[in-house]
Amino acid sequence: MENLNIDFERLFSIKGQVAVVTGASGRLGRIHADLLASEGANLALCARNLGPLKELAAQLRHKYKIKVYEASVDITKEKQVETFFKNVHAHFGRIDILINNAGLSGSTMIKPGKKFKALNISQSLWNRIIKANIYSAFIVSKTAIRYMAKHKHGKIINVSSVYGIFIDEVDALPLAAYDTSKGALLTLTRELAIEFAPKGISVNAVAPSYIYTGKSIEKNKILKHWEALTPMKRLGTPQDLRGPILFLSCPASDFITGEVFSVDGGWAAKGKP
Repeated sequence: MENLNIDFERLFSIKGQVAVVTGASGRLGRIHADLLASEGANLALCARNLGPLKELAAQLRHKYKIKVYEASVDITKEKQVETFFKNVHAHFGRIDILINNAGLSGSTMIKPGKKFKALNISQSLWNRIIKANIYSAFIVSKTAIRYMAKHKHGKIINVSSVYGIFIDEVDALPLAAYDTSKGALLTLTRELAIEFAPKGISVNAVAPSYIYTGKSIEKNKILKHWEALTPMKRLGTPQDLRGPILFLSCPASDFITGEVFSVDGGWAAKGKP
């Protein structure tokens, strides 16, 4: 009979691995960076604004005693992305994990009295969202894959959204553009997963609903709307994201690729709002 003794510590360990997090100083980026650091991974962090990034890097070094490389990068600029990964590989000698987190969050565009219908989304706003949420993920992924392929191993986790799976009618957000970008990210996930599976690289996605990090839900009607839509009747928390991200980063998920993990309290299972 096959030996069924399981080394759970090794199965879920990313200690000593090198993880890249894009948009690391943002709301969700900080969650991912803290998780990976807490599990002993060394980090390569990038974001546009270097000040908050340096502050985060210093905090993680002090708290977890890990190595952190940080750089200001506009991930819609291919040359900047190539330079960043070249420097990361030179610094650490390997790249094991990529969290494609950077993007333009729909919630950042909420303005009192402003309504977004498909017909009044400007070309400039459309291009901005598509470029930030899907074009950049493609550039970052293909650059990371070149380095991962050298070692015949890698984990890519794309941070999509529940709005990449189904449609909601919230005219305070430019959902025609945002949903399109997040749905495209899921398609890109599957495409890259199939193409690079023979290289030992897995590509998966998480599709969270809104992850609540501290704003007063009583003062935001959209947050209350999202809470009401959720079968679990609450918003997601940073803790809810930690498990799926760790699982997709560690050896326990080595035979999983091209999958979408809904982290949404039942939204995707429920279907139409």
